Amino acid sequence: MNHRIGEDKQNVRERHRSQTTQPARSWLHSKRAAARVLGGLTLVFASVGPADMVAGGLVHRRGFPLSTPLPGTFAAGDGVAYLGCSGTLSIFDMKSREELARVYTDGRIEQIELDRAKLYVADGIGGLLVYDISDPSDPMLVGKWNPKGNRRVRGVAVSGGYAYCQVERSVCTIGLSGLKQISAYELPAGMGFSFGGVEATLGAVVFAWSDDSDPLDVRLAILDIRTSPSNPAFAGGWDTPGQASQMCADGAGNRVFVACSSLGTLTEGFDGIQIVDLTDPGAPVGSAALLGDRGVNAVDVFVDGSLAYVTTAPKHDPRVTAGSERGGAIRGSIVVYDVAGSPVWRTVVGLRRGSAPLGPICISQGVALCSGGNNSGLNLLFVDVSDLHHPVALGSVDLPDFVEGVFVKGTTMYLACGDDGVWIVDVTDPDDCREIGRVDAHPDPGANLSENLWVEGNYVYVADGTHTTIVDVSKEGAPKVLSTFSAGGWQEGVHVRNGYLFVATLKITPSLSHSGVVVYDVHDPSNPTEVARLTTPTGTHDLWVDSKGYVYSAGNELVYAMRWQPPDKLSMVGQIPMGSNSQAWDVAENGGFLYVACRMVDSAVKGFGGLQIYSLSLPSSPQLVSSVRSGDNRGSESVWVDGDVAVITGDKSIVIGIGDPHAPAIIGHSQMASTALNVMAREGVFYFAGFAGGAPILQLEWQTPNR
Repeated sequence: MNHRIGEDKQNVRERHRSQTTQPARSWLHSKRAAARVLGGLTLVFASVGPADMVAGGLVHRRGFPLSTPLPGTFAAGDGVAYLGCSGTLSIFDMKSREELARVYTDGRIEQIELDRAKLYVADGIGGLLVYDISDPSDPMLVGKWNPKGNRRVRGVAVSGGYAYCQVERSVCTIGLSGLKQISAYELPAGMGFSFGGVEATLGAVVFAWSDDSDPLDVRLAILDIRTSPSNPAFAGGWDTPGQASQMCADGAGNRVFVACSSLGTLTEGFDGIQIVDLTDPGAPVGSAALLGDRGVNAVDVFVDGSLAYVTTAPKHDPRVTAGSERGGAIRGSIVVYDVAGSPVWRTVVGLRRGSAPLGPICISQGVALCSGGNNSGLNLLFVDVSDLHHPVALGSVDLPDFVEGVFVKGTTMYLACGDDGVWIVDVTDPDDCREIGRVDAHPDPGANLSENLWVEGNYVYVADGTHTTIVDVSKEGAPKVLSTFSAGGWQEGVHVRNGYLFVATLKITPSLSHSGVVVYDVHDPSNPTEVARLTTPTGTHDLWVDSKGYVYSAGNELVYAMRWQPPDKLSMVGQIPMGSNSQAWDVAENGGFLYVACRMVDSAVKGFGGLQIYSLSLPSSPQLVSSVRSGDNRGSESVWVDGDVAVITGDKSIVIGIGDPHAPAIIGHSQMASTALNVMAREGVFYFAGFAGGAPILQLEWQTPNR
């Protein structure tokens, strides 16, 4: 992880974007033209639109609240923080806590390096990316380098006119002028990189490595770049007193700061920071400082001027008692050292109760930003540390632990957020979403397990694991629970049709033993009444009820076809086997066709993962007419159909043209920041439940090809 601080302040300049893209259909709307595609996708053009139009791509909108799982990799300079994790780069103003911009990449961001007005991004399979950040609100991609052989770029550090990239088992030297590889240092046989990342001082390149036979024995490897920066030479190594976890260079000198932990659960070992002076890379000189609390590990370190800031995390050992030799536990705090010379303990910056640093930290202009956690989920913590004796919490950007279900009605998005219940979000502007309400969906406070939801009229129907809950949202800012009940199994999916609620259940415990579908009369949502239930051999993950009264449920190895005859008759009429190593996880019906999202059980065994399309000309006996593979090792978790476009989710979101369901064609796909568990689409805009990645929003846009 790298946190080099930009040394020179750059003038902010205005940019004017050309607007050459025009929508091909009235429902494909956009507040700004998509003259450029924001990465994170691979396009396969397909003629599924009007004759004179082709797919212009999936355009990532900002979404809610942050489509970045935490922790990630941070950098900061000039009061601006750059957060990279998975395939998302988010840029924040550190004092206002406003997100200035968001960029999506083709790979997974593993390290970022800030050097003056340039941001260097190690993007895994996406290569090395270079952004001009003279205007942080409008980062511009100005360069890209990809190593040969589709190898991952796992780290990057910049010194002088070179970028040093960690690539699989080598450190490649890249000239910044033209982004051409000049040389590569190959690791000796039997040695491998440890935690990701590479650092550079004025005269050395440093990375962590370990013997393949003992990966826990992590040491620092040092390359000398004093005499030949274009061709680094191995100078030796350095054993840290504890397990090295993260490190950073001071940016303008010859020192590297390493966060070290004993890792174990015992009270013995080293927990603190190690400072290595590399003025002579062949003869490093070290000094160290303990945290002073044996119950915590050092997680990350960031250096700002003469101060080093260290985030901590508990070791999760009941035998280790809280306490500090300096009068108070330092868990949930940032430990500060004066490192102008030998490290001297300075102070502890305590965070608000219930919050604790989980990983990365960065500092700029007296404001600290770190990823943290509290009882309501993940968050980004902003703390004014300009006066270390009187730190001021500026606030936080809260994130749900994870998002599992999504439903959009009009300009309102409803999210099933697991432990955090149901969140209600205004998505009038997908680039500026805002929360307008929350509600606990479980009868016991703090016991939410919200998995999925459906909105009908002024009511939200929530599958909350052990219960099903109906919420009145007629006043969106003040949602109110009307009723809560249990269908007798693990409740994972819901669908409402003509005043009846259909609940998908799975058997998981003796007390949650029903597998199948349970039907409730909800003409009076405050008083739901069970009217039918049907047991299936494998249970059901999710279900769909069509306008003719047929119910289709995804039940792992089988898709079940049922017939609903109100007010109280539900009967089985057919089954569809999924085949070896394939499971049905979601279904949707549209225009006489059934769309099934399939996931593979074992990625090492041949099977099918993706989308299967069935004709419902005979509803009790659906016939397979076509399929589209997702092209990854997982398959698909969810499916939604919007007109003549279908979207399936998983590690990728894939948009498929289904103008002719017998010949579906991939329009485009996007690598998600984290696994997307659910999706809904409205008028060409796709809303995702992004697990640990919030609720990203993508928009399908079309453009006229050059003639």
